[in-house]
Formats: sequence, structure tokens, C-alpha cells
Amino acid sequence: MTIICAILNFTFMLGVLINFYIYSNKIDPQTQFFDISTIYRHKSQKNDKIISQYYVNWKTNKHIPTNNRVYDFGPFRYFIEYDIDTLKLDTKEWVKER
Repeated sequence: MTIICAILNFTFMLGVLINFYIYSNKIDPQTQFFDISTIYRHKSQKNDKIISQYYVNWKTNKHIPTNNRVYDFGPFRYFIEYDIDTLKLDTKEWVKER
């Protein structure tokens, strides 16, 4: 019984470490975005921000930039909105980072 529990424990621990690596690198399962910089940060919620990102077009192999609104909590990243027009932002709620 001890050997079976040790094997199960090792298997689940290996799965946890692999999941932690995936979430800490903020891998999005739909499209792989690469961070360029943080453009705006929300005044009241510091984890809510608009970042400039790009993804690589598989046909032309060129970078296509986009502005996405994300919410980071720990190693996890939640994409709230894709392709935001930053000219229409409310300047009372958002602080410019750069």
C-alpha cells in the first residue's frame, strides 16, 4: 500500500508542477500572445491593466500588435477584452504607464 501511495503521490505532484509551469508562463490556449509593455493600469484595481501584445501570423510570420485588457491574479491571467481602442478610454479610471 505504501508503494502504491508513493507512486500516486509522485504522479499527481508531477502533474501539479507541469500545470504550475503552464500557468506561470501565462500560456493562453486560444492564441499565444507575447507581451510588449503595459500601457494603462486601472486606478482602483492594480491587477486590471491594458497591455500591448503581439501574436505571430502563421502565414506571413510577421508580428501583429494588439491591445488587450487583462486581469492578473498571481500566476494566472484572465483576458477580459481583446483589441481595445485606447483612444476611447475613460481617463478618470485609467492611468497611463508609459
